[in-house]
Amino acid sequence: MLEVRSFRKTFAEVNLEVMYENYGNLVKLNNGKPIIPVIKANAYGHGAVEVFKYFYEKGIRRFAVAFLEEAIEISEVGKNADILIFSPLVPRDIEFLAKYDIFIPIVSDISFIEEMEKRARSLGKKLRFGIEIDTGMGRLGVHYRDLEKLIEVLGNVKNLELTDVMTHFPSSDFDREFSLYQLGIFDSVVEKIKKVFPNFFTHVSNSGGVLNIPEASKYDFARCGLSIYGYYPNLDLRDKVPLRNSMALKSYIALKKFFRKGESISYNRTYFMEKDGFVGVVPCGYADGITTLHSNKMKVLVKGLECPVVGRITMDYMMVLIPSNIDVGDEVLIFGEGEQGGIRVEEFAMSVGMIPYEVTCSISKRVPRAYKG
Repeated sequence: MLEVRSFRKTFAEVNLEVMYENYGNLVKLNNGKPIIPVIKANAYGHGAVEVFKYFYEKGIRRFAVAFLEEAIEISEVGKNADILIFSPLVPRDIEFLAKYDIFIPIVSDISFIEEMEKRARSLGKKLRFGIEIDTGMGRLGVHYRDLEKLIEVLGNVKNLELTDVMTHFPSSDFDREFSLYQLGIFDSVVEKIKKVFPNFFTHVSNSGGVLNIPEASKYDFARCGLSIYGYYPNLDLRDKVPLRNSMALKSYIALKKFFRKGESISYNRTYFMEKDGFVGVVPCGYADGITTLHSNKMKVLVKGLECPVVGRITMDYMMVLIPSNIDVGDEVLIFGEGEQGGIRVEEFAMSVGMIPYEVTCSISKRVPRAYKG
């Protein structure tokens, strides 16, 4: 099934079946342990509601987002799912936790646990929560050096249920030594927390961890975003598991023009025709998510032929050198995998010093998503 929600012929084709295939391959690599799909940032640009609904219908019941607003957006689709919220909440958000009992905040601040306990007691409800332990990420999480204080607070909790204890890898796709060091710290922390709360889920690996730190498959879950969508955090790991890009950005030749040698193309005159030839105008620009960094540095596929982008990419358009047999209306594959070959998102990103996360997250709302699956 292909569902298109716009008349615009520049669109991102999202293949949900490929996404689920990637998920299955990652589960196999993770020693059969289930994976929590991370669907923050509009599912890395792929469409959070659609991705959530598809995986929910496949029987997946645990998901993760960054912010409370993202959790609320998807909450009506699957009312029996657990939705982990990574970003720290503030006390006024606790009312939403009482209203939406499928939300599980991942706490990074010990004082927030105390506040949750007070509010749960006043509401006469038992609220669920998880804890992130900072074992070396240097971002969110209760630092492992503060474990003594954490255990003290957990020992006084009566109205809360601890569901998850997690940590996060900063460099799992290339630094095994530091990642294994983190596991040692995490295991010690988990052992001590279990003396207060004996039953909870543990998870550590992100996409890089599943691909490169098999030792972390001993935990209850892994959390993957990037690789579920079909992108490698490090192309050196591509032999670990087959992953197919689930997004393809497509447009078309809207206008075909003939230029003489020496004539300039687009703003700032950054490109001059090296010989007489044709230029195709493609209605996709930086307002759609293709940055000016790619100006004069990228190629697109038209009828299976590589065609270089020339001149500065503008808000709404890019210009492409095309042979004479390319015509108005011909499909243009900007990145992703197509029937006549492909340009992997990872390579598209690396060509200008970006990472694949940036590419897919940057595809703007004015680019309609067309779903297969």
